[in-house]
Amino acid sequence: MDNLISNYNRLFLFIFVVLVLIVSFFLIKPFITPILTAFVLSYTFYPLYTRSERIIKNKSLRAFVLLFLITLVVSAVSLLILNMLINESVVLYRSIDDTDLGEISNFVSSVVGENINLDFSTENVYSHYMNPQAFVFFGRSGCGKGTQAKLLSDFLKSQGKEVIYTETGSQFREFMKSESYSSRLVGEILKEGALIPVFLPIWIWTDILVKNFTGTQSLILDGVCRRFEESVALDSAFDFYKIEKPAIILMKVSKDWSFTRMMERKRADDTPEKINNRLDWYEKDVVPSFEYFKNKKGYNFIEINGEQTIENVHKDILKALGY
Repeated sequence: MDNLISNYNRLFLFIFVVLVLIVSFFLIKPFITPILTAFVLSYTFYPLYTRSERIIKNKSLRAFVLLFLITLVVSAVSLLILNMLINESVVLYRSIDDTDLGEISNFVSSVVGENINLDFSTENVYSHYMNPQAFVFFGRSGCGKGTQAKLLSDFLKSQGKEVIYTETGSQFREFMKSESYSSRLVGEILKEGALIPVFLPIWIWTDILVKNFTGTQSLILDGVCRRFEESVALDSAFDFYKIEKPAIILMKVSKDWSFTRMMERKRADDTPEKINNRLDWYEKDVVPSFEYFKNKKGYNFIEINGEQTIENVHKDILKALGY
């Protein structure tokens, strides 16, 4: 048994030294400090194993602990090197001229197929993967934009991105529970079927941005900009936070399609009269709001056929966004 443990010990030490040598061979110049550290640690491991006999009597357990420590150190050194490589890659990428990336794009297009349009420009790649992104959903009531906004949020989170999702309708419902003077006034306006003053929805989403946005998250906005003035305010917010090429996602459904879907929901406020009022407001107030973004440079305006299954709409959105 002693011979077996001794052989294990030599094998573990040999494996560790080989790993350190391999790493050193490929990366010795830029990473002298971590490599020297690894050699020092490898030199100390065997004496550490010998001294551990006083603490851990079981030889198999002692060998296991040594293997665990070797794995831990190798992993730590590897992560340190990986972090350095990532930082160097970002610096290198930013130094590449767009002309060089254009040549890469032309080469890949010629190999894959002439009909494939690849955009490897620095502005496109950097804004797509490194800058904060914003997605604003528009569409008639009942078109399912809330569902699609949540699906997009889940997708971005699955890609490791932080997301701030704002749906003004739910935020207003929370606001109504406060029983403040302002919330009571809003309640009276809603009972009359009138429109809420434009400053209130602006306050809802600006308050969320000011308190929560750190410049790194992706923003998903649903139910905003139901009037032209709000679009102007949101445009200024994007400019203030330096968010490049926000995506404006318009889910296109017909008036009749929207009316049918809202009637099928069977909500208390989904009467034919109130539904028609909402659809009229859409034409009068919301259409000019998204037209503002459509006619303005610097926005990625996307039109999606909303009269499909939830799954197909989601796929079309991801495709249009380049995912």
